[in-house]
Amino acid sequence: MGKWSVMFMVVVLLFATACPPEGADKKTETGTNAHSAVDEPGLSKGVGGLAVVNGIPITKDEYSRYLEPYPDQMKNNAQGREHVLQSLIDHVLLQGEAARLGLDKDPDYLRKVENYRRNLLDNLLLERVSRGGFVVTEEEAKKYFAEHEVDKPERVHVSHILVKTEAEAKDVLAKIRAGGSFEKLVRELSIDIATRERGGDMGSFSRKQRPQLADAAFALKNPGQISAPIQTRRGFEIIKLIKRIPPVKETFAQAREGLLSRLRARKRLDTKQKLLAKLRAGARIKTDKQALGNLKISPARK
Repeated sequence: MGKWSVMFMVVVLLFATACPPEGADKKTETGTNAHSAVDEPGLSKGVGGLAVVNGIPITKDEYSRYLEPYPDQMKNNAQGREHVLQSLIDHVLLQGEAARLGLDKDPDYLRKVENYRRNLLDNLLLERVSRGGFVVTEEEAKKYFAEHEVDKPERVHVSHILVKTEAEAKDVLAKIRAGGSFEKLVRELSIDIATRERGGDMGSFSRKQRPQLADAAFALKNPGQISAPIQTRRGFEIIKLIKRIPPVKETFAQAREGLLSRLRARKRLDTKQKLLAKLRAGARIKTDKQALGNLKISPARK
């Protein structure tokens, strides 16, 4: 499921379920067993409902919209459909609890919803302007493949330790050179939560994907070799080479999905740029650079 699809469903569902209908019974209709929701009396008698959660009905239309992003294997399988229904019930319960705590009125939540709304409207507008989306044909993809180099470049697979200061990085490097276990030091000292529990493993990347680390990473020749501290935007990093991965000559079949995605993104960007050029040409825009320069920005909430 794509990122924006997930966000859209969460936002829509929250608005749909945050507050129960006026006068609705607050007592839990399904008891402690959520799986009995589908047995709610009267749900299958033409009212269009599939479940009732704390007095809030889940209609067939709502369920169908929620089901849409799931693979056909789940849609066409009774067990899969039941799993999706229980997932939707979980969302209703979580969002009801969030509303009870007043989180639906939290300024940070409302700010994020507004950002999602803007992006959703942007995407809808661009799809409308493009008359149905950004379709890339097989012929276009093959033509691009023939005219451009789409081989996978050389990559390196590394693990790392991330610390805040250069002094800390030098201290870590000294411990490694004295025989300390790289993986143990990762767990004890690295501030990168995402990689800490897997021994600092960053996966593999090409030069273009990690430009700040590229020179140091690609200078490592043998597995197990350790770099000197590298300053990046996140702090100071020490990397360990796991393996080098040579470039791969891809066939069209291997490159096809990536090409289609890349070309769709290119068409979308081209459509956006043309539309903005047209809108800006007809717009009256005034900016206050002094006010912009004097603006005090509060740190972003995480």
